Amino acid sequence: ASVQEWGKTLALPSDLQALISRYDHGVAYTDRQVGQLMEILRQLDLFESSIVLVTSDHGEAFLEHGELLLGHAPFDEMLRVPLLLRLPSRLRPETRSVDAPVGLIDVLPTLLDLSGLEAEPQSEGRSLGPVMRGGAQPNGLVFAESDSTVAARSSDHKVIASTLGDGARFFYQREDPADLEPNKGDFGPPCDRLRAGLAAYLERMETSRKGLQTELAPFTEEELEALRRLGYLD
Repeated sequence: ASVQEWGKTLALPSDLQALISRYDHGVAYTDRQVGQLMEILRQLDLFESSIVLVTSDHGEAFLEHGELLLGHAPFDEMLRVPLLLRLPSRLRPETRSVDAPVGLIDVLPTLLDLSGLEAEPQSEGRSLGPVMRGGAQPNGLVFAESDSTVAARSSDHKVIASTLGDGARFFYQREDPADLEPNKGDFGPPCDRLRAGLAAYLERMETSRKGLQTELAPFTEEELEALRRLGYLD
């Protein structure tokens, strides 16, 4: 059974720990596969000339906010994923610490920039190349969406709002990195900025969706079953 299917049978605290251990094994397996890829690149004499990026589309929830595995609210257990970038020596910058959030939407323009290519004008992401080369740290917001929830995040704050219109929750992530204490403290202008940024993001996304509406072929039963096994359909 998949981890998603197995997770539905949890009954005891030890079951949750067993599920976490099974997930850890999956991470270790992936780590081993990445290592094998690195070794193959060396054998082919491609390692020094290759850009290698490792990331994940989302994290997993283990009841931190009452949800299990692929949760449906953009708390940090879902949003914080690894973004590992190995560059050839000719592109490798000096080591520096960047204290600003970046998103997976930045991956494509970054890889294009490092390869000497330009992103399309309509690209939503930003290249991290200038930051890696010693430029100013990113100052924009990072956005996330689920089926009924959206979030905007800056370096210090996060707002999570329902698309159903039933309010928003603000978090000061410097002191509350696990998103456990909503609306604590005086947020003022930082959250006004997040709220305005989130409204502008949703407007852009709605415009994009209208421009991309097409007739899609229905899923086959085999495709639906594959989505169920991955946990994307009930």
